Amino acid sequence: RQPSVDLRLLMRVFDSRGQVWTMQADRDLVDDAWRTVTVDLTTGLNTNYPSDPAPPLSIHSVWVERSTPTGGNVIGGESLLVRNFTAVTDSGTVSLDAAFDELTTLNGFGRFLDADADEAVRAYYAAVPEGESIPTSSERAQSPLYADGLAQRWTLPGARTRVNPAVPQLRRNPDPIKVLLDVELASQAGINVGDSATFTVADLIMEGEMVGLIDQIPSMIDTRTTGKMVTDLDALSAHVNGLASWSFNSSLSRIERPGELWIKTDDIDATVRLINAQLPETDPVDQVFSIRASEADVSSRPVQVGLVAILFVGAAVSVVLALAGVTSYVLLAVSRRTREMGVLRALGFGRAGVAATFAIEQVAVVGLGAVIGTIGGIALMRGMLPFLQLGETAAEIRPSVRLAIDWPILLGYLMVVGLLLIASVIWATRRVSATRMSEVLREVER
Repeated sequence: RQPSVDLRLLMRVFDSRGQVWTMQADRDLVDDAWRTVTVDLTTGLNTNYPSDPAPPLSIHSVWVERSTPTGGNVIGGESLLVRNFTAVTDSGTVSLDAAFDELTTLNGFGRFLDADADEAVRAYYAAVPEGESIPTSSERAQSPLYADGLAQRWTLPGARTRVNPAVPQLRRNPDPIKVLLDVELASQAGINVGDSATFTVADLIMEGEMVGLIDQIPSMIDTRTTGKMVTDLDALSAHVNGLASWSFNSSLSRIERPGELWIKTDDIDATVRLINAQLPETDPVDQVFSIRASEADVSSRPVQVGLVAILFVGAAVSVVLALAGVTSYVLLAVSRRTREMGVLRALGFGRAGVAATFAIEQVAVVGLGAVIGTIGGIALMRGMLPFLQLGETAAEIRPSVRLAIDWPILLGYLMVVGLLLIASVIWATRRVSATRMSEVLREVER
């Protein structure tokens, strides 16, 4: 490399917990010999994590910068010859050359894969001072700068941390993210399930694919934002945090992470302790919301309890009125068809047969009405819920209230109401069909 300045190899690494680590080589590069530098992947420049990196690890970017602040360029046109990337583990040594070949250059970083490894010694002896003899091939082979075979030549453009914060680097291209969009946003963007598109997160444009739709996200209650998107945390972090950042000559870059985390658990306290153990001490869990606590909070408010009681009373009264209405309707409808009953009785139908005929007809009519009414009621409920204020303090509820009911309870309620409706129809039909035969015949003669 030229000129002789302190340059250090650095890496941006992700561990299995999604934590982002900035790793550095154990020593600087030199310009008077080939030197092996080692990056210890068991620790890093990060000091705010409570534990060491958890394997397996993945390298997302590699770069070079001055290890000693000079007040000038962080890098300034140096050239590096590098070769033989290996990983040393307890089970042996593994070559990483193929993995490094997959990295792409970014922000002016230059890389030539098929440079001659003896380029350094040839450049060193390119100009021999007067009076000195030109070294022979065997003498050159004894030089610390000599190496046989091929290497990679990296060229670093001039850069300062303040003038050019974009770091020249070797970068692993993250995989496209897979996202869920709410129906309104997908409609506005003209994106359908399976379509590829570009998405912007934290001022970074990334490629992705919409794999599904979402209806509501209870914790997204900020009306100032439009549209909702859900994606995998690891994939998003690879895009947002995988880029290299100047580390020796400036503060370590802040890790971008979501402001909330959803977890399904039965032990909230133990889960919060586990999360805090994985987060930096300077960024602990601020607030914890749970469905159970939200339900208990709502249930403890007199206004909410009163509204819920009114709704339950209204539902019970509605069921009673519906049963009375259905029974009255069937009695009236069947009573007006006494002549038809008489004809059926005259043709040989018994009371049970006549009752069954009219009962099946009325059950079909009432059942169809019940299905239409249920669908209409659900649509009306979904349309009116946004306007339902659960008490004078509803605007302060965080997160917003989610109305839910267990499916077994709902199905049991519908079954009971359905059986009561069928029983009322059968009772009303049998009551009318139980008329004496003589009265039926007189009705037919009219």
